[in-house]
Amino acid sequence: MDGSGYPRGLKKDEIHTFSRIAGVADVYEALTANRVYRTGYLPHQAYELLLGAGGTQFDPTVIEAFVQTIAVYPVGMTLILSTGERAVVVESRARQTQRPLVRIIEDRAGNPIAVPWEIDLGKERTIEIVGCEI
Repeated sequence: MDGSGYPRGLKKDEIHTFSRIAGVADVYEALTANRVYRTGYLPHQAYELLLGAGGTQFDPTVIEAFVQTIAVYPVGMTLILSTGERAVVVESRARQTQRPLVRIIEDRAGNPIAVPWEIDLGKERTIEIVGCEI
């Protein structure tokens, strides 16, 4: 939105709506992808970076639509928690997809859990997501 993008330095209304949408999607993908020169950001980290750029680099309306549409951690994704346990996402709530409901499937040592249990990361704020597998 501020003209710092490529290829022609267009600003605000000079940028077509589809280009604004593609720009947000492109940056999110670039941030979360592993590159030869760096490891990709975790989805919730990329999500926060995009939120911080709304209004300057990106159209705030497109960012708001992105936030309401994307599941940062979709159902079925496997996560590694700060406790060392491995969990799978069982529910991703609107407007709080960066803190899903998860089912613990492996303990810290990598052993399968005989009777899995669920943790609501939206309520259990002391546990963080430290990795994910696609």
